[in-house]
Amino acid sequence: MFVKRCARVYKGKVYESFWLVSAYRKGNTIKYKYIANIDNLSPIMRSNLNKVLQNSSSIVLEDLSEFFIRGYDYGEIVFFLYIMHKLGIINLLKEKLSKRALSLIVVVLLNRVLNPCSKLETVEWIKHTSFPFFTELSPEEYSANNVYSAMDEVYENREKIMDGFYKLGGGVPVFLLYDITSIYFEGEGIKIAKRGHSRDHRGDRPQVLLGVALNERGFPVYFDIFSGNVPDKETVGDVIEDVKKRFGIKKAIFVGDRGMISMDNIGKVSGKEFGYIMAIKHREARELLKDKKVEPSLFDKQIPVTIYQEEKKKYVLCGYYILETGEVDMKEEEVEKHYKGLQQVERCFRDLKELLEIRPIYHWADRRVKLHIFLCLISQVILSYVRKELKEKGWLGRNNTLEKFITLLTGVKLGKFLIGGKGIMEVQKDNPLEKVLSSVFQVSSFNYEQDRASCSI
Repeated sequence: MFVKRCARVYKGKVYESFWLVSAYRKGNTIKYKYIANIDNLSPIMRSNLNKVLQNSSSIVLEDLSEFFIRGYDYGEIVFFLYIMHKLGIINLLKEKLSKRALSLIVVVLLNRVLNPCSKLETVEWIKHTSFPFFTELSPEEYSANNVYSAMDEVYENREKIMDGFYKLGGGVPVFLLYDITSIYFEGEGIKIAKRGHSRDHRGDRPQVLLGVALNERGFPVYFDIFSGNVPDKETVGDVIEDVKKRFGIKKAIFVGDRGMISMDNIGKVSGKEFGYIMAIKHREARELLKDKKVEPSLFDKQIPVTIYQEEKKKYVLCGYYILETGEVDMKEEEVEKHYKGLQQVERCFRDLKELLEIRPIYHWADRRVKLHIFLCLISQVILSYVRKELKEKGWLGRNNTLEKFITLLTGVKLGKFLIGGKGIMEVQKDNPLEKVLSSVFQVSSFNYEQDRASCSI
């Protein structure tokens, strides 16, 4: 039995009809019996009917819910696995870690991006998503102790992994955008956790300082943690020395906020043949205006404007703040633009604290604390890349946020069905982000087998 198309031409116009037909043999001749007209069926229904008729093992399901086993979170898991592959993060980790450690570290990264929680809660969460279908981990290997072992494996290979991660940002940095924030602990924390000036308004908690330097493309090229009561300006020498050595930099420009500037730091930066752009403190600004007898008429000019210059440095007024720079030949507009690049570091800190929930920290071993922060930083790079692409392609706006994008992804599920004794995995067809994923990230429609081929670890 099959579906047959019949067509005839009348006065130049084609008329067609569709029939359910049975073939039988009469002598040496094949005859056809027209059983029913199916013109009322849609083309897709006629095609599916024909497939069923041609397949002897086909099963007709009146109620699919009887065969549904369970559903899994899918859209957000597969999308961020794809992004980690695209950014080179999984390949970087694969080169240095065992298979089990690699899979569990990817679990930690996914958890930070999608559902920040403790390591114990993380392994329970991930087991109920589609992630286990993309790795070779056995059910017994999903444990908090194994996650800690995986973190220790990263720590043992940290220098090579961090070096590779920093270089994913592309090329030698031209600008170093550096800033510091504080991260507090529950409990007493590690040895260097001290009470100090808290950016989180938690002076009652011990804290460490997190210093991060981004390149001009907004990608991390350095991070470190310092004692919670160290002045910001005392951390500058470390970042200069580390980045210069790591990248073999001959010339770059250090960009820092008010807390970084001091005669000693300017000497350290200049001594390493680095340029600098730093905001000066309000007290220093008042002394500059008084001691150098800056002409008040300069404040009537369009800003940014140079208000004072010496042989090796100049001061640029940019609204409510004054910038000092050793780049005397750089245009004022460029000086201001590069200083405002520090907003990228501030955005990084907001993501770490608000979206990735980097604090409070519940680790009490120095190596675990540093690894926790490093993995959070990798997660922030993933989020930052997604945000940047959505913004550049015009999707982000008043009604569309990164959080909304992730929420819509979580609506795409994977279903497991048991039909004819065979397990079948099928991805939900309704995907409100299908066009966005294709145009912005070149991610084709979700397909279980294809996704496993391209995103498995």
